[in-house]
Amino acid sequence: MLKSRLSPITLTGPNTANSVPHTHPIQEELETDMSTLEQIEAAILTLPSDEFQQLRQWFFDLDYLQWDEQLERDIADGKLETLAKEAIADFKAGHCREV
Repeated sequence: MLKSRLSPITLTGPNTANSVPHTHPIQEELETDMSTLEQIEAAILTLPSDEFQQLRQWFFDLDYLQWDEQLERDIADGKLETLAKEAIADFKAGHCREV
């Protein structure tokens, strides 16, 4: 569960005599009855900028990989045959131009 993987934020600095565990407000929201998607969204909002950038790149790469795999399956299943035949027919009929 997401909640169990989050640790409290420890505040330190010139105004704190000792380190004081503190729960971030968004982290407190994660402990309520939220859907998994809402928990993920809330957790993302707590990420430092560099980790958010890493997550964004990871998600972009995953999305591209899944799209590419779906396209390969569609090609193997013949789902693009009709489109390919139409494109070839248009080309042979001279309905295409260079771009």
